[in-house]
Amino acid sequence: MNPYAILAGVAVWAGTLFAAYKIGQDVEYAAQAREDAAVTIASNAAASAAAHAISKLEVQRVTVTSKAHEIIREVPVYRDADCAHPASMLDAINSARGVPADRGKLPASGADD
Repeated sequence: MNPYAILAGVAVWAGTLFAAYKIGQDVEYAAQAREDAAVTIASNAAASAAAHAISKLEVQRVTVTSKAHEIIREVPVYRDADCAHPASMLDAINSARGVPADRGKLPASGADD
């Protein structure tokens, strides 16, 4: 067998491997570019939707100072470091926030232990 033919065969084989590697690399770069574009589009859409939702929010100011001053004068707990709200003050604050009065309370258990 001719040594030049073997050398030519090895050169063709090495060239084929190199070409396959470069083609695979180009395909991977293209896939990464598509993923980056999709991420950019999704990120921009999410930011736009969030900005639109935030722009629809209305600022509401509800004053409960008269009730608060009354309770502060009556209940000396606000002078302590604990500053625990009595139930009537929590109801006033929650009504100003628009939160139902029974929110956060657990239902009674059905078990008769």
